[in-house]
Amino acid sequence: MKDATVGARRCGREFVLITDSLYGQTTGEFRRAIWDSATSKVHLLSDGLTDLLQLIDAGFGYLIIFYTGEF
Repeated sequence: MKDATVGARRCGREFVLITDSLYGQTTGEFRRAIWDSATSKVHLLSDGLTDLLQLIDAGFGYLIIFYTGEF
């Protein structure tokens, strides 16, 4: 993420990282690390909503998760 935002950070722009509320993504430590490395704020989605924004979660990604027993 840091590499993807370098140009905009040079212009003083901020980003929002949308996550699916996994425990590791909800901690203050994670939020600080994202801010410090990529000048990005973290927005947490409610459980089960990431497929609305990330099509991989609704298609092929869902199948992988389902068939590997992680779902």
